[in-house]
Amino acid sequence: MPHFIKGAALSNYTLRQVQSLSQKVYKWPIQPAEAALVETKTPTLVFVLDGWLRNIPMAALYDGKQYLVEKYNIALTPSLQLIEPKSSKKEFKAIVAGLTEASSGFSALPNVKLELEEIGSQVPSSILLNQEFTSKTLQNRINSLSFPKDEQAYLTAK
Repeated sequence: MPHFIKGAALSNYTLRQVQSLSQKVYKWPIQPAEAALVETKTPTLVFVLDGWLRNIPMAALYDGKQYLVEKYNIALTPSLQLIEPKSSKKEFKAIVAGLTEASSGFSALPNVKLELEEIGSQVPSSILLNQEFTSKTLQNRINSLSFPKDEQAYLTAK
Protein backbone atom coordinates (compact mmCIF):
# COMPACT_ATOMS: atom_id res chain seq x y z
CA MET A 1 0.00 0.00 0.00
CA PRO A 2 1.46 3.44 -0.90
CA HIS A 3 2.68 5.55 2.00
CA PHE A 4 0.13 8.31 1.28
CA ILE A 5 -2.76 5.97 2.04
CA LYS A 6 -1.31 4.36 5.16
CA GLY A 7 -2.76 5.75 8.36
CA ALA A 8 -5.51 7.61 6.52
CA ALA A 9 -9.11 7.43 7.67
CA LEU A 10 -9.44 4.38 5.45
CA SER A 11 -8.39 1.92 8.13
CA ASN A 12 -11.81 0.26 8.01
CA TYR A 13 -11.38 -0.59 4.31
CA THR A 14 -9.32 -3.27 2.62
CA LEU A 15 -6.75 -2.35 -0.01
CA ARG A 16 -9.04 -3.66 -2.75
CA GLN A 17 -11.95 -1.56 -1.50
CA VAL A 18 -9.77 1.57 -1.46
CA GLN A 19 -8.48 0.82 -4.96
CA SER A 20 -12.00 0.20 -6.22
CA LEU A 21 -13.24 3.55 -4.87
CA SER A 22 -10.15 5.30 -6.14
CA GLN A 23 -10.64 3.77 -9.58
CA LYS A 24 -14.24 5.02 -9.73
CA VAL A 25 -13.10 8.57 -9.00
CA TYR A 26 -10.24 8.18 -11.52
CA LYS A 27 -12.80 7.53 -14.25
CA TRP A 28 -14.48 10.93 -13.79
CA PRO A 29 -11.75 13.52 -14.45
CA ILE A 30 -8.71 11.55 -15.62
CA GLN A 31 -9.80 8.70 -17.86
CA PRO A 32 -11.57 10.92 -20.45
CA ALA A 33 -8.38 13.00 -20.82
CA GLU A 34 -5.92 10.13 -20.57
CA ALA A 35 -5.14 9.77 -24.29
CA ALA A 36 -4.44 13.50 -24.62
CA LEU A 37 -2.26 13.47 -21.49
CA VAL A 38 -0.17 10.63 -22.88
CA GLU A 39 0.00 12.14 -26.37
CA THR A 40 1.21 15.51 -25.06
CA LYS A 41 3.57 13.85 -22.56
CA THR A 42 2.08 15.91 -19.75
CA PRO A 43 4.42 15.67 -16.76
CA THR A 44 2.32 17.46 -14.14
CA LEU A 45 -1.37 17.59 -13.32
CA VAL A 46 -2.60 20.65 -11.44
CA PHE A 47 -5.80 20.34 -9.45
CA VAL A 48 -7.82 23.27 -8.12
CA LEU A 49 -10.23 21.50 -5.84
CA ASP A 50 -13.32 23.01 -4.31
CA GLY A 51 -15.93 21.82 -1.86
CA TRP A 52 -15.97 18.11 -1.09
CA LEU A 53 -13.36 17.41 -3.77
CA ARG A 54 -10.73 18.85 -1.42
CA ASN A 55 -11.11 15.71 0.69
CA ILE A 56 -10.07 13.37 -2.12
CA PRO A 57 -6.33 12.63 -2.30
CA MET A 58 -5.78 13.06 -6.05
CA ALA A 59 -2.42 11.30 -5.89
CA ALA A 60 -4.26 8.14 -4.77
CA LEU A 61 -6.52 7.93 -7.81
CA TYR A 62 -6.05 4.49 -9.33
CA ASP A 63 -6.35 3.35 -12.95
CA GLY A 64 -6.42 -0.35 -12.11
CA LYS A 65 -2.64 -0.74 -12.38
CA GLN A 66 -1.02 2.44 -11.09
CA TYR A 67 -1.77 5.32 -8.77
CA LEU A 68 -1.88 8.76 -10.36
CA VAL A 69 1.22 9.88 -8.46
CA GLU A 70 3.17 7.04 -10.09
CA LYS A 71 2.39 8.46 -13.53
CA TYR A 72 2.41 12.24 -13.00
CA ASN A 73 3.68 14.96 -10.77
CA ILE A 74 0.70 16.23 -8.79
CA ALA A 75 0.17 19.88 -7.83
CA LEU A 76 -2.71 21.03 -5.66
CA THR A 77 -3.94 24.52 -4.99
CA PRO A 78 -6.80 25.33 -2.61
CA SER A 79 -8.46 27.91 -4.82
CA LEU A 80 -8.31 29.92 -7.97
CA GLN A 81 -9.63 33.41 -8.35
CA LEU A 82 -10.12 34.91 -11.79
CA ILE A 83 -10.26 38.68 -11.80
CA GLU A 84 -12.07 40.64 -14.46
CA PRO A 85 -9.69 42.90 -16.37
CA LYS A 86 -10.24 46.55 -15.62
CA SER A 87 -9.62 49.35 -18.00
CA SER A 88 -6.70 51.42 -16.81
CA LYS A 89 -7.07 55.17 -16.69
CA LYS A 90 -3.33 55.51 -17.20
CA GLU A 91 -2.19 56.50 -20.63
CA PHE A 92 0.38 54.07 -21.90
CA LYS A 93 3.44 55.21 -23.79
CA ALA A 94 5.82 52.96 -25.66
CA ILE A 95 9.33 53.10 -26.94
CA VAL A 96 9.40 50.96 -30.06
CA ALA A 97 12.58 50.14 -31.90
CA GLY A 98 13.72 48.11 -34.86
CA LEU A 99 15.93 47.74 -37.87
CA THR A 100 14.82 47.63 -41.49
CA GLU A 101 18.37 47.54 -42.87
CA ALA A 102 20.61 44.49 -43.10
CA SER A 103 22.98 44.37 -40.15
CA SER A 104 25.59 42.01 -38.66
CA GLY A 105 24.89 39.31 -41.23
CA PHE A 106 21.11 39.51 -40.80
CA SER A 107 18.84 40.22 -43.78
CA ALA A 108 16.94 43.47 -44.18
CA LEU A 109 13.45 43.53 -42.67
CA PRO A 110 11.56 46.16 -44.68
CA ASN A 111 8.23 45.56 -42.88
CA VAL A 112 9.63 46.57 -39.49
CA LYS A 113 9.01 50.26 -40.23
CA LEU A 114 5.36 49.57 -41.06
CA GLU A 115 4.99 47.45 -37.90
CA LEU A 116 6.45 50.19 -35.68
CA GLU A 117 4.18 52.77 -37.29
CA GLU A 118 1.18 50.49 -36.67
CA ILE A 119 2.11 50.24 -33.00
CA GLY A 120 2.49 54.02 -32.95
CA SER A 121 -1.01 54.43 -34.36
CA GLN A 122 -2.44 52.42 -31.45
CA VAL A 123 -0.25 53.60 -28.56
CA PRO A 124 1.56 56.92 -28.17
CA SER A 125 5.11 55.90 -29.09
CA SER A 126 8.64 57.08 -29.44
CA ILE A 127 10.12 55.30 -32.47
CA LEU A 128 13.78 54.37 -32.81
CA LEU A 129 14.51 53.13 -36.32
CA ASN A 130 17.78 51.97 -37.86
CA GLN A 131 20.66 54.38 -36.98
CA GLU A 132 18.55 55.96 -34.19
CA PHE A 133 18.29 52.56 -32.48
CA THR A 134 21.42 52.57 -30.31
CA SER A 135 21.83 51.63 -26.66
CA LYS A 136 22.64 55.28 -25.82
CA THR A 137 19.54 56.63 -27.61
CA LEU A 138 17.36 53.96 -26.01
CA GLN A 139 18.69 54.78 -22.53
CA ASN A 140 18.11 58.51 -23.15
CA ARG A 141 14.49 57.86 -24.20
CA ILE A 142 13.90 55.72 -21.12
CA ASN A 143 15.40 58.42 -18.90
CA SER A 144 13.21 61.10 -20.52
CA LEU A 145 9.99 59.33 -19.54
CA SER A 146 8.38 59.88 -16.19
CA PHE A 147 7.42 56.73 -14.30
CA PRO A 148 5.58 56.38 -11.00
CA LYS A 149 8.03 55.87 -8.13
CA ASP A 150 7.49 52.10 -7.85
CA GLU A 151 8.21 51.67 -11.57
CA GLN A 152 11.28 53.90 -11.31
CA ALA A 153 12.70 51.64 -8.61
CA TYR A 154 12.09 48.63 -10.85
CA LEU A 155 13.79 50.23 -13.87
CA THR A 156 16.87 51.32 -11.91
CA ALA A 157 17.16 47.96 -10.13
CA LYS A 158 17.50 46.14 -13.45
